[in-house]
Amino acid sequence: ALEAVASREVSPPQRRAVASGPHGQEDVFGLLIRLLASPQINEVVSSFQMAHKTRFVRSPGGDYPLILSTLHAQYRTIVSSLVEALLARYNISWESAAAACETAAFRGQCSAQRVRLISTLAALDDFEAFFELMTKGKEEPEVETAHQ
Repeated sequence: ALEAVASREVSPPQRRAVASGPHGQEDVFGLLIRLLASPQINEVVSSFQMAHKTRFVRSPGGDYPLILSTLHAQYRTIVSSLVEALLARYNISWESAAAACETAAFRGQCSAQRVRLISTLAALDDFEAFFELMTKGKEEPEVETAHQ
């Protein structure tokens, strides 16, 4: 079901020329933010979160159940392929997108909303960011009890 949502074609955000001049990275960053805010990506992340929300628990010692590494790999596959497809529509590489994010952070252009959107990307490679993204909206991540 998640793959169906991820592969569904939606109209891309209004295309803008991505300049290669001095404001090129700003244009790439703005486009990346619009792509991350798209209903397509939000639906995929929300669907994934809802489908697996009961699995995001910590063991009493603070460890995570092994199944979460499998879920992280699934999330990485689904979301990275979706983001790659959206970036490819605008001929933007992952490297350009990463450089634009770094430049925007350095210039103080990352509002709370933008940081939330970029956390979708951070969760691809960072398990802690992934766990946090999947548990957002919960008051506290659950802790497994010894009898579970």
